Amino acid sequence: MFSAAFLMTLDEPDRKLVDDLYKKYEQMMYRIAFNVLHNFHDAEDAVHSTFVKVIDDLEKIRAINDNEIRYYISVMTKNTALDIQRKNNRIEVSDELDDLETDCSVEDKVLTKIDADRINEALMSLPDSDYIVMFLNLILEHSPSEIAQMLNITPTAARQRIFRAKQKLRDLLEKEGITNDV
Repeated sequence: MFSAAFLMTLDEPDRKLVDDLYKKYEQMMYRIAFNVLHNFHDAEDAVHSTFVKVIDDLEKIRAINDNEIRYYISVMTKNTALDIQRKNNRIEVSDELDDLETDCSVEDKVLTKIDADRINEALMSLPDSDYIVMFLNLILEHSPSEIAQMLNITPTAARQRIFRAKQKLRDLLEKEGITNDV
């Protein structure tokens, strides 16, 4: 997990809290980070960077309930992964421009990647509450009743949030010129 020297700077209750949070949320954080980054090593980096931020915010975390902690850590993980993704994309764009050929199959690959990136950007541009609902429903494949339990809301409210978030995503994609027309 973390180096012994790093954990030695914390008192015993803080070390126990960090250890408990890590055991409870590490897999969820990794799934969120991997969904954004699509890379094992970068996802691990995002999880560890997020935990450094969590350690800085231990007092805030102590003041909120379990569902709020889950949401808070989810948002922190997503934002950390997005920061890493932005950094990596700057490097990838310059590499792709160097390697770009006029071959049609390369053009198709680039266009497909651009569309996927635009869809991912639209998803990431949703407000955090909508992103979390979409992530839980579409990526982690949780049912509305499971989402309701996680967010401490009614199943009807969860279905409504999912519907509204999907509509927002659809509207964003249509503004970008991406439709489901074949």
